[in-house]
Amino acid sequence: MSDKPGAVRGRERLSRREIRVVTERYRCELASLLAVDRAVGEITAAIDEAHLSRRTYVIFTSDNGYMHGEHRIRAEKVQPYEEALRVPLVIAGPAIPPGITVDDPVANVDLAPTILELAEVQVPDALQRPVDGRSLAPYTYGRGDPDRAVPIEAKRPPRRSATGTFVAPSWIGVRTARYLYVEHYRAEVPTLAEGFGLEIGAGSVTDVELYDLAADPHELISRHADSAYVVTRAALAGAVGELRRCAGEACRFDLSVPPPR
Repeated sequence: MSDKPGAVRGRERLSRREIRVVTERYRCELASLLAVDRAVGEITAAIDEAHLSRRTYVIFTSDNGYMHGEHRIRAEKVQPYEEALRVPLVIAGPAIPPGITVDDPVANVDLAPTILELAEVQVPDALQRPVDGRSLAPYTYGRGDPDRAVPIEAKRPPRRSATGTFVAPSWIGVRTARYLYVEHYRAEVPTLAEGFGLEIGAGSVTDVELYDLAADPHELISRHADSAYVVTRAALAGAVGELRRCAGEACRFDLSVPPPR
């Protein structure tokens, strides 16, 4: 835990009772998925009964993952770690071969361009706006993009500090097929309203995290200060800078990250 940001590093070890509570909550969540499974079955059955399966796509996903004791975090979602970042994404429909799995990173901003392409919809020029994501239609045939860099970000509600001001923490990062890089920010403002009005990434950097998911899938050791990852960190930090300033097609770029030396 010594390599984690202060807000995580300062957490106490989970007690036996806390572990039991987390375990029970997790098991209850798994049990509740039975209702989701039944609902999905009923929806797909209704599509078949209406003879719409040949022109209907079903997309199943979620808005966020959840922590269940990892890194001593008992129950939170606004975290840059895999348990909170990763969500299910399943696409089924006509002409999509069954059983294909793609492990390359994608994001929820990809859903809009994917739906437009699958539905063969042309958006009128008057309604056009920059679309940061890319269509996942090629992914449904197994043609992913292992070099893609996906932006990640989140902001926590501002909290009152000991001096009476309000502290607004946030983080910005990038996720590739192999790496997770995150910059943590902290801004201090005089009022709560100003804290809520701040954009993500406001203030100064307080902590940095870098994980090599190929060697460390559970994100136990941050490599941000490891001399072997200096070039790797620089490439990922540069990607974060680019993704913060981009919009539309400019956000769709691949990233060749040098391996550790």
